[in-house]
Amino acid sequence: MKKILSLLSFLMLAVVAMAADLTTGVTFKGTWGDKLGDYPTAEGEMKVTKVDEGLKFEVKSNGFNGYAFPAYTLVYKSEVAADGSFNTGDYFIGEITGDPTMDGLPVANLYWQQIKGTVTNESIDLYIRYMGVNMTELEHITFKGEAVASPDPEPDPEPTVVSTKDFTDTFTMSYIENGELQSSSFKDFPASFVEMSDGTFNVEFPEVNHKFTGLLQKYDPATERTYYEGTYTENDGMQDYNFDVTAYLYTKDDVERLYFIAKSDNADQLTYAYGSDPFAEPVVEDVVLKENYQADGTGFSFTTPIDWETQKFQAVLDVTGCSTSAVEDIFGLGPDVSSFANNIHVYSEQNSTYKAYYQCSNGNNNTTVNIADKQNVTIEVSKADGLTVDGNVIIPAANLEGFFDLTEVMFGSLENSQFTNALYKSIKLINLNKKEEPVFVTYTAPAMYTYASMDEETPGAKRFVEAQEIQLSDNGDGTYTVIIKNLGDCEGDPAGDIQFTATATEAEDGTISLTADTQVELGGYYEGSGEYAVKFNGTLNGEDLTATYDIDIPSGAAHAEFGNGVTNGINTVNNTNNTITSIYTVGGAKVNSLQKGVNIVRLANGKTVKVIK
Repeated sequence: MKKILSLLSFLMLAVVAMAADLTTGVTFKGTWGDKLGDYPTAEGEMKVTKVDEGLKFEVKSNGFNGYAFPAYTLVYKSEVAADGSFNTGDYFIGEITGDPTMDGLPVANLYWQQIKGTVTNESIDLYIRYMGVNMTELEHITFKGEAVASPDPEPDPEPTVVSTKDFTDTFTMSYIENGELQSSSFKDFPASFVEMSDGTFNVEFPEVNHKFTGLLQKYDPATERTYYEGTYTENDGMQDYNFDVTAYLYTKDDVERLYFIAKSDNADQLTYAYGSDPFAEPVVEDVVLKENYQADGTGFSFTTPIDWETQKFQAVLDVTGCSTSAVEDIFGLGPDVSSFANNIHVYSEQNSTYKAYYQCSNGNNNTTVNIADKQNVTIEVSKADGLTVDGNVIIPAANLEGFFDLTEVMFGSLENSQFTNALYKSIKLINLNKKEEPVFVTYTAPAMYTYASMDEETPGAKRFVEAQEIQLSDNGDGTYTVIIKNLGDCEGDPAGDIQFTATATEAEDGTISLTADTQVELGGYYEGSGEYAVKFNGTLNGEDLTATYDIDIPSGAAHAEFGNGVTNGINTVNNTNNTITSIYTVGGAKVNSLQKGVNIVRLANGKTVKVIK
């Protein structure tokens, strides 16, 4: 049995020795002594590391020959042979790094002079001719030891579940594709909010085996809200998605509920949402009151509540069926549309003329209305603009005395039996807080890309794209959102879509100039590598877009010419050889050798390739 145990111990030691490496440091336990036997031996420990200058000795505090040695470090400049042997006559002073832990005469300063011996990953045999201690010297000192295992740190215990709360609500996934918002929702979707023993929280979706882990509890004193926040990364097989995650627990209708949202920073804006945001601004949807209602000349009316701060009243009419020989009340709105006073009335009169009235203490506000398209007449009333017809202000809001104090209005055709025969295509309460989704127009044309060389010796590459897509959306505030689709670097490898805002200037002839000088994030190989400069100059002339733009792609800044007049003028490059001439990181820094991760490599034949180490 002893032999078996000894063999196991030896094998364990061998494994430890092989695992240890002098380039990172090996710890030896052994014995201090001397060649002549003049000093009593003492147990000791030191760590030895091969460094550029030679050997670094990190000696643990020990007691030897009546001295209390502190912990100290000594770097000895010496050649070390392949077999671990060394022999040098120089001397070097030790740097004290800790207090002594033994009894004895304290050592205040020390040096070693003339050392030789052998050190390997398994053992050390050290001889020190002179060891200077305080004001004296110890002679012929030795240290012999064997490598020992460095104890692995105790792993953190796996966190355990403290509590779980289960919920059922609507789960929604949304993303941008071709400039349009795409979304899918799943009702009655189960989710769990899990508290862990390490103080973190998880939001888990068991049906799809998906967990957002490591959320931390936060508190916002300004709003007095408790929430849970963290980050999460997932890979869909093509790219990493980095999410900012936020979750709330709240109570509504005496039921505890979960709201969760995870937004990615990728170009397609992938977002997961669960439940309803308890703190979102309330959104009032458009309320359709009637559609395709044909009045029959006998009068009609109905009432509806209205919030003038968030809504406006709209009716879209076709008045071609109205009488040309009699007056018809085509739009009556107010507290009681059977009355003339304090109600808005728009009449179609004889000879196809139109007038609007609002009788109050400041007069009748009698105004003629011009209607260009009788099949599509849009009449609106809002607190901001008053009464408008086809976008033109007819009676300003300031003249509609007391009207916007109404919280309920009647609409119809009842005043003085002047009943209408108009067709009401739609009658609605329009939500003023509704955010319109951007409408993108796609322009497709050839583009020529010229890439800057990363060094003076290599010519810049060119790449022709026969059908480059650029999408524009008019933001209505003197700017356009610009998306340049499917960018590539000098080798055609993907750099993703880029999106930015451009300033728009309209000329007298109707052409629109678009300019931008900003920073963007790239995708593809450069996903998550930071922001890069882009300059854009475009001219939009009707349905034709021409543009030039410069993008600081790390592997070679790109200059592009976009438009239907761009042709393929690429000059071919002779392939002389494939010798590496220079290496760059994804961030554009030149390095001397391949680094871990993605490297951008320039070859002598002018090509740029990516190498993953």
